[in-house]
Amino acid sequence: MNDKNNRITMIEMEQRLLEDKSGDYRRDVVNQLDSYKVWLQQKMESGLSSAEFEALKKLKHALLQAEECIKTFNS
Repeated sequence: MNDKNNRITMIEMEQRLLEDKSGDYRRDVVNQLDSYKVWLQQKMESGLSSAEFEALKKLKHALLQAEECIKTFNS
């Protein structure tokens, strides 16, 4: 997927979050992020090079930031 498609997806996600009055979509997205964080933590504990570990650490931080942002929609 190219960068343009990623931006469209993010815009569409933002629109769905804004329209999500019940909070179901927001909970689904947060649950997916939680699953990714569990997988990521397992990877980080599996014995990686320091460069790989640092890259995954940055990804984990980005997932935490995304989760905090998503939780603010319609809360």
